[in-house]
Amino acid sequence: MDAARRCTAKSKQTGARCKRSAIVGGFVCHMHGAAAAQTRTAARARLAAAADPAAAALIELTFHDDPTIRFRSSTAVLDRAGIPDFMADPTPDRTRQVQATAAKLSAVIAGVLTDLGHDVADPYVRSIVAGRLRSMSADTRHEALDTTARELSG
Repeated sequence: MDAARRCTAKSKQTGARCKRSAIVGGFVCHMHGAAAAQTRTAARARLAAAADPAAAALIELTFHDDPTIRFRSSTAVLDRAGIPDFMADPTPDRTRQVQATAAKLSAVIAGVLTDLGHDVADPYVRSIVAGRLRSMSADTRHEALDTTARELSG
């Protein structure tokens, strides 16, 4: 078992560390306090706090020089966002339709960003827009938003 995932509680008698797994995001097992509401709440808060930096690191990999890393990280980002992969079995007409809508959406977004004085080529701006599109797409399951987000990510 991974030592980082083990419960950190120790026996009063032997001083040996507990052999059970800690809860996800927590430090102790259910026998040593993980069943308490405040412990579960703190574990969820730690996981939520780690989610944004982890997602940012994953999104950053979508700009990597290696196309395999770009593909895998993009797939992972889309998977974690709950976006279905419509490209797994696309029909030519559906693909063209989605690409045309995505191109229009990209043009509108680029125009708005330019009007607001933002550099559309700035990786930070692109990552923010792509993240917002992904979150919106996850709620609506809109393929054009998915495609636009993928284009902005690299």
